[in-house]
Amino acid sequence: MTQKLIGFIGLGEMGKPMARNLAKAGFPLTVFDLLRQPVKEIVKLGGKGASSSRELAGICDVIITMVRDTPSTEEVIFGHNGIWEGIKDKAILIIMSTIDPIYCQKLTTRTREKNTYVLDAPVSGAPEGAEAGTLSIFVGGEKKVFEDCLPIFRAMGKNFYYMGGSGMGEVTKILNNLLLFITTAGIKEGLALAKKAGIDEERFRDVVKTSTGNSWAIQTWEKPLSPGMVALAYKDLHLALDLAESLGIRIPVTGVTYQTDLSH
Repeated sequence: MTQKLIGFIGLGEMGKPMARNLAKAGFPLTVFDLLRQPVKEIVKLGGKGASSSRELAGICDVIITMVRDTPSTEEVIFGHNGIWEGIKDKAILIIMSTIDPIYCQKLTTRTREKNTYVLDAPVSGAPEGAEAGTLSIFVGGEKKVFEDCLPIFRAMGKNFYYMGGSGMGEVTKILNNLLLFITTAGIKEGLALAKKAGIDEERFRDVVKTSTGNSWAIQTWEKPLSPGMVALAYKDLHLALDLAESLGIRIPVTGVTYQTDLSH
């Protein structure tokens, strides 16, 4: 696997440090992003830049996408000068964005037309985990393809979970984020009540961190969600609600959280 050519599309807040870690691990790497500056940064580390997703796909054996959402993924793959126009026979497409699992399943069916493979492999760990190379990665797709790609995942993360067939990595990530953002909404209410009742907010957080209300969200509360992360939170909660509707399951707490102000 280390001899295969790796392509990375989407060098944003998460994607750029992930690509940087691949370059540092010695993978032959080609990158593409609509912004040229992050491409230049990866090139300085020994990577190469492509002029389009199509060009990148024509070069690379493994193609990683890390773009914002399902429509962005669709555009990168099937849009003008997209991956689909250049993808090689037996190439592996790894979707690391958090997107609709049903879309991933349909994509897997469609990519068989070109004898290619798809893994959905969304990540958890925030930009700090992307920088440190300690992400948790949840993977859906063919198990053999997952196993072949483990060296790539190890360059970007610390924990790797094969969750089953196509779309199951996305389902896992969506549900993880559902729990995170429900917890975030609960913390906001708890802190507001503590303050109103006359308890010092910082003191209350210290208590919770050593008590049964503890969570990753309370441990990192001093680092407020950026506007971009808040937008992603609502995107992921919407994905959870869509998933529940498709499965005929009611998740009312998620619905309430979706209507809550999650910014600090």
